[in-house]
Amino acid sequence: MASIAEQIDELYRTSSDAEVERFMLGARDALLADPDADRGELVTVCNELGGMYREASRYAESIENFEQALRTTEELLGTRESVQYAVILLNVAGTHRYKRAFDEALACYGQARGILERLGQDGTYEYASLLNNLSLTYQDMGELAQALECARASHDLIARLKPGETQEAISLMNIATLALRAGDMETAAAYSHRAIDIYAALDKTSGHYPAAVNLAAVIDFKRGALADALAGFELSAELTKRNFGENRDYASALANMATVLEGLGRVDEARERLAEAEEIRGRLA
Repeated sequence: MASIAEQIDELYRTSSDAEVERFMLGARDALLADPDADRGELVTVCNELGGMYREASRYAESIENFEQALRTTEELLGTRESVQYAVILLNVAGTHRYKRAFDEALACYGQARGILERLGQDGTYEYASLLNNLSLTYQDMGELAQALECARASHDLIARLKPGETQEAISLMNIATLALRAGDMETAAAYSHRAIDIYAALDKTSGHYPAAVNLAAVIDFKRGALADALAGFELSAELTKRNFGENRDYASALANMATVLEGLGRVDEARERLAEAEEIRGRLA
């Protein structure tokens, strides 16, 4: 018989969100009512429900289910000092971050961090994920220096664990984005181009590659390197059209090209690119 996780995955592929929710609620209530039921499956269901409700902005229900997952994990393992418990705390923190309850989010991150460090798990992917999520929270709070510090620490760890893989490239993009927001264009440019190199080596058909190229072009534009910015937006547009067709990202790249062309004094070309972007947007509306 398929596990709860496998059944949920299949439902996500074949059913509506409402049907997935009904299945998970029924499974959760049945597991709660049966003292002999698999407690691990109850944790899985509550975690999935917590994530679903968070994405739907149903924060009270999200936290309720994550807290049930915490209680069940403690019951199952006989302790709160476990990687599993810490990871669920990160989920709770994420919901608090979504609702902009930053004190509560930071408290949960602090608890999770303490558990992982006491368990000697501060060199793991879970710890890198904690640092990355902490960076996002500080970014939302407008604390860019602390956000950048956490993002760099997360990247350093990921680069040791998964060098040259998608996770490292994502962490490089996070740093580039934060540096851009902080006005440190040289750092932003350096990290974005390192991410591009990884994506180019991994999979040039991935949606991550044109996004990384686009970010680097934005940074080049902000630092006044207009020729580099134009080349970047042109490549981003080419990659997007080739891999995904004339979608909104493609139209956005054309509009960005128009802005740079205008800055270079190539006004007629700028008008052509902007008209093309507007035609695509109108077609997609």
